[in-house]
Amino acid sequence: MSPYFYFFGISFVIMLLTKRKSPVCTILILLQIGTLFALFLIDEVPEIKTLKGYFIVFYTISLLYLFIVPWNKYHSIKSIKSIDINKADRLFRILLRINIFSSIVFLFIAINTLISVSDIFVFKEQGVNYSSGMARLYTIAKLLVPLGYLLLPFHFYYLSKGMSRKARLSFYFSLTPFFYGLTYFSRSHPVHFILTYLILYFILRKSLPKKRVKRIQKIGLSLALLIIFSLATITIARFQYSKYYGHMIKPSSKIQDITLYSTFDYFSQWHYYNYESLLSFKGETMRGQLMFHPSGLIFRILGIMPHNDSEFLNKRMLLLGRSYDKFIGLVAYLVYDFGFIIALIIGFLYKHLVNKMRPQNNSITLEKLFFILLLVQLPLFSIFYSYAAALVLSLLFFSPIYSYIYYKKNAIK
Repeated sequence: MSPYFYFFGISFVIMLLTKRKSPVCTILILLQIGTLFALFLIDEVPEIKTLKGYFIVFYTISLLYLFIVPWNKYHSIKSIKSIDINKADRLFRILLRINIFSSIVFLFIAINTLISVSDIFVFKEQGVNYSSGMARLYTIAKLLVPLGYLLLPFHFYYLSKGMSRKARLSFYFSLTPFFYGLTYFSRSHPVHFILTYLILYFILRKSLPKKRVKRIQKIGLSLALLIIFSLATITIARFQYSKYYGHMIKPSSKIQDITLYSTFDYFSQWHYYNYESLLSFKGETMRGQLMFHPSGLIFRILGIMPHNDSEFLNKRMLLLGRSYDKFIGLVAYLVYDFGFIIALIIGFLYKHLVNKMRPQNNSITLEKLFFILLLVQLPLFSIFYSYAAALVLSLLFFSPIYSYIYYKKNAIK
């Protein structure tokens, strides 16, 4: 067995044993251990052959530690404080209207896609062309996807206050990112949503009435089963007869079924693509383009910035090689965007920020909850990609909302 497996395994097991005060931290660590076990089952554990290889493993573990460990202080939250209730309700209505629009667009396209697409694998490879009007609506709705997640803090806030109708509405339309995933048979968006909801639930469950907790558990289990069914359906339809994975499965792999192999590979591929890409890193970076390029799309649509996607994609392909369109994980994304040193500094700054925003006296405010929701997604999806770009995009939308809430910051009740 490669030293890679032992280094990662021992490091995260020690982390699990010493940093299990918070269920949030436990979930983040177990996700890392789970992907390592999946890697072992498909026999794709990277071989460490050079001193640089050992450095990459040590660096990756260290940076992930900085993003995971501060969440150990997020537990025992027994109340969510309200900020000027009138402003909060107005903000809720604004977000609700935006997400109603996005949900309608996505559901219309998703239903049309489900009816018209006969081969999911071909569809994923070639995509689809929409009419100019629908394409414009789709682009606008796609940019607004992060606002769907911002309804989740309202969902838990209203649940804690016993306001059932608003809690239901905020939950229904927080599903906007899930509906977006349905438009192109995404497996990541359903996983993304359920993990985000699960993390917030464990952070805030002690602030909820016991009856609500039991109901959430029942509904959550039903939703999880539905999402698992949809993931299984998409995976089977896409890969059951595909030759894509047929030549990739090693004889030594403990998983020989193509569909099952594709699932384990999906959740573990960041390990070998992260290791491979960092091993070939020569010092040239994207200078922040990986993080800020999606936000620039807004300005390009408005005509403020010229369209130059080809240059960005060419540079990304040149630097990342065959890993350019794969899940390379949070660490590799940050290194290729900023270099080893700045990526490490970002990790320390992140740890400091999360520690600074930790709950006080078993209580948390609604505005902190928005930032917690955004920040926790970096380590939560470090097994796939860097959420930093979506985080910046979210903050671009959230900044005026945040300023609006803080206009009367002395009105906490």
